[in-house]
Amino acid sequence: MLYRSDFRQVQGNTIELYREELGQSVGVAGNYKLFSASLKVAYNSTSLSQEETTYNTVREVHRLWQINLPGPTRLQKYLKAEVRELLENNQVPAHEVFDTLGAYYISEAVVGGRIDYSAATKSLRTNSSYDVSVIAQASYQALVGEIKVDNASKLGKDIENFRSVSEFTLQTVGGKPGLASRIFHDDDKHSAFAEWSASLLNYAVLMDFTDDSLAPIWLLVADQKRRDALAQAFPEWLQSKINPVPKQQQVLTINRQPPMICVGNDGGSGAKRDLSVWAPSTDEVNKYGGQFAQPNHASGADGRSVLLRDLYELGYLKAPVSFTLVWTDTGSGKSRDYACWRAVPPAGYRALGDLMVLGSDGYSVPDSMKKNLICVHESLCRDLEESDFRNNAEVWNDTGTGARQDLSLWHITPPDESRAVKAGTFIGVNHRGAINHDDIGRFRGVLGVLLSNYTTS
Repeated sequence: MLYRSDFRQVQGNTIELYREELGQSVGVAGNYKLFSASLKVAYNSTSLSQEETTYNTVREVHRLWQINLPGPTRLQKYLKAEVRELLENNQVPAHEVFDTLGAYYISEAVVGGRIDYSAATKSLRTNSSYDVSVIAQASYQALVGEIKVDNASKLGKDIENFRSVSEFTLQTVGGKPGLASRIFHDDDKHSAFAEWSASLLNYAVLMDFTDDSLAPIWLLVADQKRRDALAQAFPEWLQSKINPVPKQQQVLTINRQPPMICVGNDGGSGAKRDLSVWAPSTDEVNKYGGQFAQPNHASGADGRSVLLRDLYELGYLKAPVSFTLVWTDTGSGKSRDYACWRAVPPAGYRALGDLMVLGSDGYSVPDSMKKNLICVHESLCRDLEESDFRNNAEVWNDTGTGARQDLSLWHITPPDESRAVKAGTFIGVNHRGAINHDDIGRFRGVLGVLLSNYTTS
């Protein structure tokens, strides 16, 4: 008969927070980044290196019994002579003690079996209506047959979303060998799980810690002065041993020379200056942030707007939620319609440029323009600045159209392309003359410039 079965969970929005939470779950006091080996078991190197990833381990623990060592004072007399010498000898540097013996010993442990269900979840792609920790546990319980979930229910849909944006590892400790794989692969997972649980009585192992499992090794030192010296030296020693998890900064691939397709020109608008707009050829993986505009009706594009790809599908690129009208040629009396639109990005994202709809029957944005148009997460962007519109950046204005509103189009040209990407896009404003401080204020939180250090060719 099992003594106790329960769930424990460790979660962190970054791998550093996950490690801290893991340490606190076994009673390690302090902000220490421990358990590097545990990370490598639970997560692959790619998921560990990614930003905007939530790490979560659901641990179902089946406790049969608990073992405890005597208190540190009583343990001192059982120490081997060579261990006592290292601990008590003031001439032995603290780092040598820790390198040889470690910094903690196990004073308590739990015997039985457990299952670890670890998920690295792409935070930006989760459904914001659910708590990841709650859905992670429900996903595990549904997997092993502990609960039944209607796939059409909200819980079922949340679990489906969670699984689609997560990478998983499953690990069992204890139980009869060979039964674990059946839990995750048999059609009757509930029966396989019950059989594995029943086998723990004969295949129990030391498999979990309590809140007081790990005790500092300096508690085994009788001399208070030496004990204090080891305790004080521990943080510095630990810092020297921590290997930070390297983060993958380049998360978007960029194509600066895609094939370009003409999507319209201002023919028939009455404007004194010529305009044609072009868009790169896209697909379901390679998306675009806006059109390229040029002051002529040439048969080929004079420049490019870039294609972007979310390298690890982390959710850094998202479609606009809607579009807002910047300008129309209302009042011009022309037989065809002309308009400028701006993408409305999801919260926390930025549009990279505007769209022109030229010579159409109606002002709405065609589906062909909406397809594969993306906004970029704000963490990869900076705000627009007046310096982005220098160097004769005006492409076109509507002088001559007779429209009630004014419009001028401006290339976004970051002055330092080593720091900011020239995406080949433009924006429209309802006046003639240079982009001004008030315009920049209106762009804030809506439009942005992609930073170069997050991209790779």
